[in-house]
Amino acid sequence: MDKLIIDQTYDEQVRVAVINETGQLQQIMIEKVNRQICKSNIYVGKVQHIEKSLHAAFVDIGLSKAGFLPLDGISVVDDQTVSKTVDVRVGDLIAVQVLKDSRGQKGPMLTANISLSGHFVVLVPYATQACIGVSKRIGPPAERKRLRTIIEEMNLPEDAQIIVRTASIDQGLQDIKKDIKNLMKLWKMIQTKVHAAKGIELVYEEGSAIYKALKNFYTRDVKVVLVEGEELHNTTRKFMKSLLPTHVSRVRLWQRSEPAFYHFKIDEQLEQILRPKMELPSGGNIVIQQTESMCTVDVNSAHARTPNAILETNLEAADEVARQIRLRNIAGIIAIDFIEVEVESEEEIYQRFKAACKVDKAKLNMARINEFGVLMLTRQRTELGLSDSHMMTCPHCLGYGSVQSFDTLTLHILKALERAGLQKNITGKNIQLILHPVAGDHLLNQKRHMLVAIEKLFNTYIHIIYDNTLDLSQYKIELKSVEQHDSHHHQWAKKVPVAKV
Repeated sequence: MDKLIIDQTYDEQVRVAVINETGQLQQIMIEKVNRQICKSNIYVGKVQHIEKSLHAAFVDIGLSKAGFLPLDGISVVDDQTVSKTVDVRVGDLIAVQVLKDSRGQKGPMLTANISLSGHFVVLVPYATQACIGVSKRIGPPAERKRLRTIIEEMNLPEDAQIIVRTASIDQGLQDIKKDIKNLMKLWKMIQTKVHAAKGIELVYEEGSAIYKALKNFYTRDVKVVLVEGEELHNTTRKFMKSLLPTHVSRVRLWQRSEPAFYHFKIDEQLEQILRPKMELPSGGNIVIQQTESMCTVDVNSAHARTPNAILETNLEAADEVARQIRLRNIAGIIAIDFIEVEVESEEEIYQRFKAACKVDKAKLNMARINEFGVLMLTRQRTELGLSDSHMMTCPHCLGYGSVQSFDTLTLHILKALERAGLQKNITGKNIQLILHPVAGDHLLNQKRHMLVAIEKLFNTYIHIIYDNTLDLSQYKIELKSVEQHDSHHHQWAKKVPVAKV
């Protein structure tokens, strides 16, 4: 029996988690209250620029960065209707939906093919023709036929398309029909706002984190929704009533003195998710390294010593990697390097990983394990991953994951001093080197003879200044006229600067 737990102990963020009957974390969503989330919002935007080589337009939707919109089936707003055309011009008003939020230097990704997602179905109002689609993950033919029959009985618009989600499995007729009616009502409201728009405008906002969590995480496997706090409990019941009126009784107030996330050890599991290394039950481990568009996963036997350690570790890794990809929301190209995959076990490992990925709602494109024991896949980017939203680039290593050794760093500094000495205007000037005290001590203790050689070569003095505000690998080289330095000071004088404000 799965549990869905909602917590807002701190005003800064809303946390939603799904755990299985053993307490293992299956889904996580942490949304910062002060962070602007635009994904799934619908805007009336203005075409700012058209890039013919990319067959795309940049659209101003009122955010700090213009959105990127592929020129396929654009909807242009006029006074009466929303007409479809591919002949888009700069200055046109168009109805767009955000597919991906801004990330780094990139603006949001937009689409003109608007879709509205409910709990059981997805409504695509601008479809080329009316049709009913059933999720491929709904396997039994009888269930697929039952769901299709329910949708066919609805009085849908001629150009509307309905896609049935996996949450509809074994659900009652009335709940599914109510979901469709709510989406149709919402779409009419959006159309009214789009038609009335005279400029850039937000016409539909996806909603709160609680609403999105219930819509996406509440499945038939979840038997109880535990909410921390009276106010949040009332809000959750209100959202559940609008989505699934018959399931309101499953929303319960957490009444223990200890926090729910602490009681179910979710905080401990969250800390592990943010680490690069994850331990496996057999004694092996997996190491996850992410870049902007690619992720590598290395499976290691480590302390695994069972008779069939390699296969056992690979099978455990298949389950855990699928879970970690989902929890961390890793997207892009993913390469998994399994341990010495034998030909006879290759299919078993592949099928194990494929089965573990079935609960992932993001789109996956998976290749077979190759001759080197590497499985490659691509995963759709749905939202910002945990590392993007909760981690920052290390100011010491600048994202490299490691820093230069002292010997390498000091040699790098010495070369920079030589370049400074080769400047034409070195005559009548001394060199001032500002660096971290630890790096400065290593330079003076281990490379003093090289400093002396540089001074003799360029007939100058090198004045070393310690600055605790610099990172270990940072340094500054400045040229100062001789009169700016006290001639009574030794060339190795260490001057500690006044603290910066």
